[in-house]
Amino acid sequence: GQEFAQYQEWSEARELDWYLLAEEKHQQMQGWVRELLHIYKKHPCLYDLDRSYDGFQWINPDDADRSIFSFVRYDENKKKSLLFVMNFTPMERADYRVGVPRKKQYKLILNSHDEKFGGKDIVENRETAKLNAEVYKKKFKNGSASEYDVLRAEVQVKNIEPSILDMENTIRQAKLQLKLLMGMDMALNIKVAGNLSEHQDDMYKNVLDTNISLENNSTLRSLDLQTDYLKKALNVQKAAWYPTLALTANYNWTSITNGPIFRNINWNPYSTVGVALSIPIFQGGRRYNKQKQAEIAYREMTWQRENAENSLKLQAQAQFDSMQKSVSQIETNKAGVEQAAKANQIMEKSFRIGAASYLDLRDSENALMSARLAYYQSIYNYLVAQSNLSYVLGNTNIDQYKTTTNN
Repeated sequence: GQEFAQYQEWSEARELDWYLLAEEKHQQMQGWVRELLHIYKKHPCLYDLDRSYDGFQWINPDDADRSIFSFVRYDENKKKSLLFVMNFTPMERADYRVGVPRKKQYKLILNSHDEKFGGKDIVENRETAKLNAEVYKKKFKNGSASEYDVLRAEVQVKNIEPSILDMENTIRQAKLQLKLLMGMDMALNIKVAGNLSEHQDDMYKNVLDTNISLENNSTLRSLDLQTDYLKKALNVQKAAWYPTLALTANYNWTSITNGPIFRNINWNPYSTVGVALSIPIFQGGRRYNKQKQAEIAYREMTWQRENAENSLKLQAQAQFDSMQKSVSQIETNKAGVEQAAKANQIMEKSFRIGAASYLDLRDSENALMSARLAYYQSIYNYLVAQSNLSYVLGNTNIDQYKTTTNN
């Protein structure tokens, strides 16, 4: 369970906490581990020389001030290698320089700061990279930066462009999936309306009014029906051991004739009444085996229902806790947005009077953007948890998803 950041320690007595994958951060962690495993399988330099120092070379193990270290891993023939740069702080180092063992072109294959792994917005990274490139161009014209610095800054912009395309494709695929779920024409253009902040006003009331009873859960209802059916089937098998009492009755009229047909006929009534008692004694164990099979099926269904209920209770409680946590985070992030907005206003005034540089202004704008993203992300997390909780409880309001057409 650690591949998706499970909270509890692993135990053989219970299944993994799969319900955590309903939250985006756990999905991002799972995606990160998945990508690491793909890279490990693809590049022999990560395992060829595991038992030898020849497969490892330090680049810089001494940058303790910035909590960054770098190293290289080699394959068995030392023809292919991977360069690792580890930043153990949340501070981004856009201009960090790293020495390399060979003079050649290096390609970025994995970055934990990517948005798909929970990192910074890639569009924001691109804009910062573009600004950085423009700054170095101006410095180069003034003679305060080298041509190498300009080329390096332009390469940073180029490296981000593929990620932008991937993000745009992801948005298009999400819209297609939405139209598929709603049964809409794929060629129909849809536009996202509204704002996440519109949901904040009702959050506190929704959390207080939330009832996490599972009485409407469709899974438990289905299991209840199956359990009731198996219980009745067991009772039928038990009833096979009971004695049976049968009552029979017969009433007849008989006729006797002497001579021509239909002449001189004598009709006489005849009736019988009988009672039969049947006591089952032995059928070769067939009746016993059928009852045992019915009992096993009933007990298995009872246990399955109990396990399902416990699992659903755990999921419901986890989603409810996520809603409460998100509400707290929303207030904190909202205060962070207000502070970042105030800091940005101060920086704009400082920039106008020449007391701050353009990069300082961009830093304040980036800080404001990051604060807003964290704020909207917390609202989104609340809505996801609320939707997942409604799904688990089985009380989703279908009417809210119906569309209306205005003529």
